[in-house]
Amino acid sequence: MLPHLPNEILYLIFGNENLDACDLPQLTGVSKDWHALWENIYALPSLIKLIPEDAWCMEEGSVCSGRQLTLTRALTEKDWEAVYKRSCLVKTLEMNMNYTGFRSHCLAQPVAEAIVQHPPAQRLLPNLRHLHFNVYSHPPDNCSPVYGALLHILLSPTITSLSVPCQWANILADPLSMAGLCNTMEDIRLESNADTTADPETHTSLLVEAIDRWTHLRTVQLEVVMCDPTLLLSLSRKSALETLDLHFCQIADDYRIVPPYRLVGFPSLWYLALRGGTAKCATAVIEEVQQLLQAVGHHTAPSTLRDIGLVATASKSRSLLYVHLQPLAAFRRLAQVTVNVTRGVLLTDDEHAHVAAWWPELEVLQLNTMALNITRATLKALVPYARSCPTLRCLHIPLSAYYHDTIPDAPSDLRSRSFEHPLKNLDVGNSPLHSADRYAKKAARFLRSVFPGLNRVTYESENWSRPWHLVNRLLECPAPIEPE
Repeated sequence: MLPHLPNEILYLIFGNENLDACDLPQLTGVSKDWHALWENIYALPSLIKLIPEDAWCMEEGSVCSGRQLTLTRALTEKDWEAVYKRSCLVKTLEMNMNYTGFRSHCLAQPVAEAIVQHPPAQRLLPNLRHLHFNVYSHPPDNCSPVYGALLHILLSPTITSLSVPCQWANILADPLSMAGLCNTMEDIRLESNADTTADPETHTSLLVEAIDRWTHLRTVQLEVVMCDPTLLLSLSRKSALETLDLHFCQIADDYRIVPPYRLVGFPSLWYLALRGGTAKCATAVIEEVQQLLQAVGHHTAPSTLRDIGLVATASKSRSLLYVHLQPLAAFRRLAQVTVNVTRGVLLTDDEHAHVAAWWPELEVLQLNTMALNITRATLKALVPYARSCPTLRCLHIPLSAYYHDTIPDAPSDLRSRSFEHPLKNLDVGNSPLHSADRYAKKAARFLRSVFPGLNRVTYESENWSRPWHLVNRLLECPAPIEPE
């Protein structure tokens, strides 16, 4: 009996560019385990090499890029017959095209054009479940229409997972036609939109119609040119939807993300991320964040939602207030919360205490760490997180430690507790800290008492780099930090 080899080793063996067309079938016949490797293909050239050898060759490239598959003549249906015998076994295919590195694993545009010009008469991948279709195009908006045609050749009614991480709107010009073919979709990830769609509103409408047809969606990750309320409404109808990540480049003129009527569902949602890519989007997000969270809260079971993120990549003009976060109080089992759609955070120490009490299972809390001149929270805000969040390991909040009375002594109950708090990542951004050494020493002593496992604070501001650097030097040293 052959010894069991890890799949990683077997993929290295079968991915060797020096294998001939007949080598892979012979090798996979050695064992049933090896035969199963056809189920996961990480380069389409592995299948194309099964056509007669007079139809292809490996063209020499540079030392860095290696060799690349090239077709030497037009394809015929007879050429595809040898491919069908193995392609019917494929369940997972990872496609990379026009990539400058690892060229032997990638498909060049001329080969894609040749396949589209003479496609297989039968369905090439009749049992495909998962497809990752990645096109590297330079410049980003120079994406050839041939890739959309190639994608339709690879699609199958059996597919449940599709990922297009680049140029998806150009590749999928008609999402509705894909939905008609692939009606069992569970996982859809469409990213890196080039924002070159001639009619973004029409394209979004087609996408919404496609989503309406996919009744079994569990994971949705979308980067769309235009976001309008019907998109979120359609997604809210998906009873099995667990993960939703929306990133939009533009927003409808009426400034709405949430539809003007109540959402239908989100009964299974445990992860929600909403991202905006322009200043207009960022403004809409912060204006509607409370409404959005309330809409989700009306239908999502409080014990279901575990991870929520709201992010704006453009410039931010408003500050986060306690009232914006209040709708999240109902979700007691939240483990990760990211809210970065604002310019700074205007929560007081007492308001931070309320937030910490909401989520006893909190592991990650990331707020915008820009400390404004009127930052209301001090180092005292860390105490309730140490008390109420025993699993917290990452905390990003702005604080003020400029005045001596903003650096308290650690409460006695924290100094005498029997366990070490797991927090290892504290990011204070450009939070102010007085430049006098005694302030840094007192801050370091407080931090060690509250979070004994913390040995470094992340900061950004040049203005406060010296005192925070001294804090880190003291935290990194295992010796006790004696009071002044």
